[in-house]
Order: sequence, then C-alpha cells, then structure tokens
Amino acid sequence: MEKTKAIPSIFAPTAESVYRYEKKFVVMDQLYSEVEWVIKKHPFLFRSIFHPRQVNNIYFDTPQFEDFHDNVDGNSRRRKLRLRWYGDLFGDVKKSVMEAKIKSGD
Repeated sequence: MEKTKAIPSIFAPTAESVYRYEKKFVVMDQLYSEVEWVIKKHPFLFRSIFHPRQVNNIYFDTPQFEDFHDNVDGNSRRRKLRLRWYGDLFGDVKKSVMEAKIKSGD
C-alpha cells in the first residue's frame, strides 16, 4: 500500500497534510479490456476526474541515492520526495506541490 502525503514544506508538515491510499494491480495483456470494461460498468461509475494535462515531476534523493536503491532492491518500506506541477515544463510555474510518498507493505 502506498501513501502519498502532500505537504506545503518538506521541513514543516502541517495539519493540512493529506493522506491518500493507493493499491496497484498487475493485469495481464489478454485481460486488460475485460478489466477496463468491469471498471467502466461498475455501479460506482468510475471515471476520469481531470481533463488531459501534462504532469511534471522532479524527484529528490539523498547523496547516496538511498531512495533509488530502495526502489531497485524492492524494499517494502521506502519513500520518494517529489515536486509536482501541471502545465508547461518550461516557463512560469503557477502552483507546485511538494509530496512525500511513503510505501509501507505490499
């Protein structure tokens, strides 16, 4: 389970910090269209909530690349620190978010 925590500053988490829980699944190619159909027809009416947009990320790591090595090694407990913004890659960034992603468990 992966938790994403959006924090306004990497140095001062606040009460406004938000947790989101994600569960990821691997689907074999031959089952992809069937899984997609089930999701689209589900009573919860799953749908995209955002219009198509460009997502930009900068990931940060320690000088020893600890976060990278934790990922490559498949450690069940690991973290990512990223800066994310939407829109053009270059030019003025209107709004960005620093996120600390924490993976704990499967």
